[in-house]
Amino acid sequence: MFEVCGLENFDENGITPPMGMGEKRYSTVTFSRHFVTQPSLYLWAWSRKRKKNLTQSIYLSSDGEKIVLLECQPLAWMIERSQKGGYYEKIDVTAIGLIL
Repeated sequence: MFEVCGLENFDENGITPPMGMGEKRYSTVTFSRHFVTQPSLYLWAWSRKRKKNLTQSIYLSSDGEKIVLLECQPLAWMIERSQKGGYYEKIDVTAIGLIL
């Protein structure tokens, strides 16, 4: 199962309210999941971070609901063996906004 936390940081227009005039403000969104054979998001995060300042939109779909996170870049990530078998991973990314 895939979990997403941090979407509540965006306002009704899908943006993180700026702190001051003309400033962009990023919010942290966290993805986590248990998996056995699927490709790891850890590898995506590691390769994106190596490319420095390169942002990417992330497209999510869950229960018929589609969300696009804008200008994302990984902040932190971890992967470990799960006690249930397989792996558990968690990735924090920054995003400037979202589209529902």
